[in-house]
Amino acid sequence: MIPQLQATGILYHIRSALDRVIRYGDNLIDNETNNRAELFMSILCKYNAGKRLNLIQRGSFQTRAHLAGLQYNEGVRWHENAWMKLMDTNPGTNFKNWIDKKEISAKQTANRKAKDTQRFQNSQTCNLMKERRQTEQGTASPAEYGPSVPTTLNKQEFEVEKIRILNKLQLTSEEIRQVEEETRGQWSNSRYEVERKDRLTASVFGEVIKRRSSTSCHNLVKKILYTLNIHSEAMEYGRAKESVARQKFCNLRPQAQVTESGLFIDKEYGYLAASPDGLVGANGLLEIKCLYKVHKSGKTLREAVESDRTLCLEIRNDKIHLKRNHNYFYQVQGQLNISQRDICFFIVYINDQQPRHIEAILRQKDLWNEIMRPRLTKFYMDCVLPEIIYRQIPRKLRCIDPEYILREQEKKKIGRKTASQ
Repeated sequence: MIPQLQATGILYHIRSALDRVIRYGDNLIDNETNNRAELFMSILCKYNAGKRLNLIQRGSFQTRAHLAGLQYNEGVRWHENAWMKLMDTNPGTNFKNWIDKKEISAKQTANRKAKDTQRFQNSQTCNLMKERRQTEQGTASPAEYGPSVPTTLNKQEFEVEKIRILNKLQLTSEEIRQVEEETRGQWSNSRYEVERKDRLTASVFGEVIKRRSSTSCHNLVKKILYTLNIHSEAMEYGRAKESVARQKFCNLRPQAQVTESGLFIDKEYGYLAASPDGLVGANGLLEIKCLYKVHKSGKTLREAVESDRTLCLEIRNDKIHLKRNHNYFYQVQGQLNISQRDICFFIVYINDQQPRHIEAILRQKDLWNEIMRPRLTKFYMDCVLPEIIYRQIPRKLRCIDPEYILREQEKKKIGRKTASQ
């Protein structure tokens, strides 16, 4: 059964869905839930006699659940609405009087509860509780339920959850090899999406490394964790022409053995991953970029490089090269170091009428060990991992910036004020 679920990708979706259940397991054990569910269950308990009777036969429990749903949605006058819809007549006097009494009783109960709540809020006990909550959490909670509920993990709980997630992402050498093989096809492969989830992939390494110290991590974390598979004209062109560029490369180098590539996961840092466009032999990679912008302009590649400084390429010593400070260069270095391969053939494809640009880029271990990996690790641990644990962004909240970013922002703000004076 398990191999069949793995083959179809269903198992990995199940595991992904269970993550949130595991994270809030303590709350589920304590039967904590939101107020709407509690309200409906309190109504249902009145209909099923507080679960003291066996109501499993002949749909008795289901009928009572439907009645509770009617009262929850329509209020205490649901009987009258149902009567008029079914009988097409007004109910009798006694029936109406009974419904009126229930409505009056419900309003009196609501008013009493509102007065009790107001009385408590004005009491000294409530003020003491607010002060204690402000001391413990730094600010009073605006609500006890819903998306604005504050995070409740203390430092120890946060560390436990962090270790659990990191252990889940860390794989053995055999598991890494298996994941790479079983994620080939990438976006057309359901497991690729699951394994890529909650990991920092090489396509964003450049943005992370070149980030300013005062820039909030919110937008970048949102892009990493919540951006869906984008469909744009340029992206569709790239996907359509990637196989063409790969075949052109194979024709130029018939001795090269080019195969598909899946997702490579770092052996030491399981939250870092890379998915090159192909494997070349036992020690090489293939990365293909199809420049739709240049294709649309009608310019030759050299004309585009000379006129557009935003392109990934530049001219050095009268030859076209990939810029060493461009995001694509950091992407390639991430792919090489994570996959433990030594050379990447970087291909720039425009169209069939123009020659391809092929550049062999060698692995730079010093760049990876001294600059790239430390910055990637720091960003993941301080910005991405807290968002995975707290999930602020889906609740329309900003992700949590670490203290050093807030300090840099404050310094920048003070500098602006000083300059304006």
